[in-house]
Amino acid sequence: MKRVSLRTLGLLAVLGSAVTVAGCDLLTSAVRFDLRGTVAYSGNVPQEEVQLRVTLYRYLDNVEALDTSACPGAGEACYGELNVDLLGEPVVQTTVPASNVVYLEGVKSDIGYFLVVEGVSTTGNCSSDVLGYDETTKLVTRSSVISPLDNPELALSGVIDLPRPINISCSTSDIPDENDTDPIPVPDEDTDGDGENDNNLPDPPATPLWVLFELREKSGNLLADASTSNVAGDDATRPCGESIPLDVFGTLQNADGIDQAYIHIQEGFGAVAIVRDQIVPLVDGRIDAQTIQLSGGYARLQLDLAPIATTDFQGASHVIEVCGQGSDFDWPTQEFLMVTSWDTNDTDVDSHVWVDDGTGAEDHIWYARKQGNNAELDVDDVDGYGPETITSNNGRTGLTYDVRLHYYSDHGNSSPQTNPTVRVIYANESANVFCDVTRTVPNFLDGDWANIGVFGPNLVDLAASNPASFTALGCHQPE
Repeated sequence: MKRVSLRTLGLLAVLGSAVTVAGCDLLTSAVRFDLRGTVAYSGNVPQEEVQLRVTLYRYLDNVEALDTSACPGAGEACYGELNVDLLGEPVVQTTVPASNVVYLEGVKSDIGYFLVVEGVSTTGNCSSDVLGYDETTKLVTRSSVISPLDNPELALSGVIDLPRPINISCSTSDIPDENDTDPIPVPDEDTDGDGENDNNLPDPPATPLWVLFELREKSGNLLADASTSNVAGDDATRPCGESIPLDVFGTLQNADGIDQAYIHIQEGFGAVAIVRDQIVPLVDGRIDAQTIQLSGGYARLQLDLAPIATTDFQGASHVIEVCGQGSDFDWPTQEFLMVTSWDTNDTDVDSHVWVDDGTGAEDHIWYARKQGNNAELDVDDVDGYGPETITSNNGRTGLTYDVRLHYYSDHGNSSPQTNPTVRVIYANESANVFCDVTRTVPNFLDGDWANIGVFGPNLVDLAASNPASFTALGCHQPE
């Protein structure tokens, strides 16, 4: 491999911080370096059966793949949020065994690169990883890109080591086990005065602690204001019959020492009601634009200071109803919905879904590919709590969804353990299968992966062969 002298390399490394983009053209023709990285592999597919597709991209050739609107308004030079579907011609692409080391030789010097590594397996679905991100924001920045200009030791070794291991996981998944799922708690309350539990969220105390409780569209349009009284369901003014993200606002009086709250989300009414919690941070006693996702149909929303499993509703707000109290089952308009939240601040848990549409093409929805062919991720929450929501988006049915979680980063916190909760709604009307599955993954640690399960037409077989497990999983056949 051709090398330039150590003196030349040393001089360029010293001058690197002052080199302009135009100056990089000179470096490109004069200096080459080797790129080296280690692999951190996990999953139930044997590592020796996995290949890695390693692709190096030049930043200046791929500015169209970076969304600068995601950059903060101040701070260092930010190049944007990466969409891997928009990447152009690579500098280097190679396929290598998923051994413990990846090595690229003779890379031309430039202002910056980022590296995309995809796992490839014939027996399972594999994750991908991006190197060249800022590890906290997952934005491409001037200091995060792989660049020889920022490596003075390059003059001695001719090698740049990647800033962290390449994280790849390959697994085969199956229908989730009912023993791994969590029963969804219901409130033991009588809201219609007949003396029996009707599973509905109750009215608050006479004087609620919450002085503001609003539901708004993402555009900011006010849908309901329950700051001073309950708001009854109204099909005409609040969206019904579809999965839609909405924003919750709240203000708690006398909030000293309280840094989190819960949004109780009841979907369905009476005996068929299901209630889940979404934990939210309180900043100076306020909830500002916390996104929730409803699956469609009747819903009942309430703020509280305790989770539904333990609350006495003394810290609860008034109630907002969405849609009318229909007693008939209403199929959601989307086939698949996944909502992920977790219970720690300043941590990054990622939602991943692989969609099999029968064509053989991989459709992996993740933070660097939010918009897939069959589903989409609403937001990559990098700073704690969530939620992150993945929704099927093309109206097709009969697809299969492989659902997983990855603890991307604890951001160096001293208490990195978190406990994510995943809710999956799978609705296949043609197969007459509806599932509402909740799973908490306890003691999730930085770098961990969790297989939540596969949801698809094969659930019909489970309904026929093991009805008890089918029901215990959280599935039923409405018709």
